[in-house]
Amino acid sequence: MTTDTITAPTAAQQAFVTALEDKVNSALSSQLDGEFAVVGYPAGFHWEIQFGPDNYYNEAALHDLDLPLTVASNGQLTLEGTNFSTMYLEVMNNVSYVLSDADKAIIQQEADAAASQISSVITEWENNFGTITQAQMDSALPPTKLGYITDQVQQNWGDVSTIPTSLASFANAYQNYQLIAIQSNTIMVASNTAWHRLQAAQDNTKSPSASNGGLLTGDSTYYVGYTGMPAQNVINSGLQDAGNQVSVSLSLDDFSESSGNLSVNGAAQGGFALAYIFIVSFGGSASYDLSRYASSSSTVDITISYPGVTIIAAAPRNLNGDYQLGWYDNDILTEAVNNMGKGSTVTGYQIQGSEFPASFFGPGGAFSRLKTYVISQVPTTSITFTNANNSLVQSDFQEQSAVSVNLLGFIPLGGASQSYSVQSVDSSESDGTVTVTLAPPVLQGTVPSNDVTAFVIGGVPSYPPNNL
Repeated sequence: MTTDTITAPTAAQQAFVTALEDKVNSALSSQLDGEFAVVGYPAGFHWEIQFGPDNYYNEAALHDLDLPLTVASNGQLTLEGTNFSTMYLEVMNNVSYVLSDADKAIIQQEADAAASQISSVITEWENNFGTITQAQMDSALPPTKLGYITDQVQQNWGDVSTIPTSLASFANAYQNYQLIAIQSNTIMVASNTAWHRLQAAQDNTKSPSASNGGLLTGDSTYYVGYTGMPAQNVINSGLQDAGNQVSVSLSLDDFSESSGNLSVNGAAQGGFALAYIFIVSFGGSASYDLSRYASSSSTVDITISYPGVTIIAAAPRNLNGDYQLGWYDNDILTEAVNNMGKGSTVTGYQIQGSEFPASFFGPGGAFSRLKTYVISQVPTTSITFTNANNSLVQSDFQEQSAVSVNLLGFIPLGGASQSYSVQSVDSSESDGTVTVTLAPPVLQGTVPSNDVTAFVIGGVPSYPPNNL
């Protein structure tokens, strides 16, 4: 997401985020593979990763796993934008394998010394396979006839010793060349290996399939491979465990007509405008802040609970040793980023052009994702009014009525993306309290399991290539 202006979180917002992060890190410290961060994703996570009798992967879930991190206009992390795998392909399409000036000089020096032998190698090859075309030369690195032959020996036989006896004249010429031009042969073998590795990373990302480890999302459709996801029954069980929850508490007192003092998990945050702390509307009608219910002697305690906390980790499928399976290669990426701007002073992968500056990578960069999601059922909210206008609270908050609440200017409960209702209203005359519980209503009808979403609390960010 692109925003014109990004503002820093307010003190109250940051206090809430810090409190929630502390709670999750404490509860899940032994299960997380890094530091948890609160991340917004109002659309919700499609937790049914595999579904139906054919056990297809849910493309919506894979899309969620493949989203990048960005910073919203309120300064909070959120999930939005071009998919991580799409950005990776765009980066790979801007990567080249560069030969340094020093290596080019070695190749030229040994080519001059072995000119007659190189001529014999080319002649013997073309006698057996026909004239080498420009397109064939362009498929090798360096893009020469000798470069192409070197690549073909690698691809077809791996080593001169395994060349068939029917090609004995070529094998003899090529072996004699290797003895004369040891360094340049080593350089060309390495460069062609690197070239094919880069092409595999590009091709497997662009066209996922069964043969390269793509995940089947339909009868013949595939998504790039991700690994490490928990079994579907583990996800189901985790979300159904309502007792496995984390909570954050807000307390307000010392009310005036327009402000009140706020504490988050017991830590005082100072005074804030009531319209900023709490706005409630019923069925889309008029909106109210806490001044409607509270007076100078009132206290309001709000607890936001996230039941069914569940972890879903996933990693891009790494490109394997023979480049057949997988698509993600962090070694290529690391070398390409480290060599950025070095030109022909070094041999290796290098990002070309200015589309992807160094700031695109690493902590805080746009090239990012959540390597581990922490999700839950949609949070419930309990609001206890003490010494407030309890009759007005009971009049406004009717059980089963639709309601939406905005807390601290960035925590929406109900509204456009989520449906909320008043689950219960409990009063106690002895201590002068009314407790209102807000929760999602019971769904009516049948929703396809692959369309159902869970609430995203946040997760463990990853900023490749150095922060995985």
